[in-house]
Amino acid sequence: MNRSERLILEELAEYKWPGIYCCSKCGNESYMPGKKAYSRRCKQCKYEESLMKFTAFEGLRFPLEKAYHILQRIVKTAYVNPEANIVPVGKLTDRLATERKYISIIDYVNRCKVKEIPPGVIDERILSIMDKQRPSLRKLSIEFGVEENTMAKFISKLNARITLDEVLLRDSPYERIIDFVNVRYDKELDFYLQMMMHPLVGKWDLGWQQRGKHHFALTYENIESWSVYRIEFSGKEDDYLIPPFKRLERIEYASTIWKILYCSDIDRKKYLNQLSRSE
Repeated sequence: MNRSERLILEELAEYKWPGIYCCSKCGNESYMPGKKAYSRRCKQCKYEESLMKFTAFEGLRFPLEKAYHILQRIVKTAYVNPEANIVPVGKLTDRLATERKYISIIDYVNRCKVKEIPPGVIDERILSIMDKQRPSLRKLSIEFGVEENTMAKFISKLNARITLDEVLLRDSPYERIIDFVNVRYDKELDFYLQMMMHPLVGKWDLGWQQRGKHHFALTYENIESWSVYRIEFSGKEDDYLIPPFKRLERIEYASTIWKILYCSDIDRKKYLNQLSRSE
């Protein structure tokens, strides 16, 4: 294991097991190192859980280091601030310059206005420039030496964890991730790694899933806290100014409720029945 891979694993372990360890099988809080790197083995029931178990990186078909850098690349290039430098293309490029000059989007818009270019055309040009700067799914596949179909499956797993708190207007999973990065004020990679490493079980669609008559969502309290909550839809899904649901109780990883929901069919039915009676 090289130094880069070891540092990545150490970072991901902090996101999966922040604070106190709790066995996802028996709930015991004491553990020993497992046989695999960065896995944890419960001292009580001896259950060993790998670092990637229940995370978005589980079942990865290419090296973890590549997956880490792919996510890093997406986060780094998806967002373009209006103050940031872009490369003007087309007729407005300085023909006398031997190299392309970098100007900000604001300066580019001002130059277009001087030329009396319609606002709609300006928007199209800026979007075109931004799209050229961002790597497409195909370009990512070529850059990292991963088959496009395999890359698409990985992107879909990332996309499934995007929380319902965000406004998503795109149909493509890759474009949804780009939209997600754009609407977030927190552009640091660790924000997205926390989301990828939060343990989830079962099929999730845009950060939520249904079990019985109840709904659960992956969402965040702040930059340092991603959690699963039992939720109740507010009936205002078309209102983009507020989340389309309200949070009920928090489902902590490996807590009693988490184990009942995801690990035991008999107890799960009992728990869901209790929820139904309490409502």
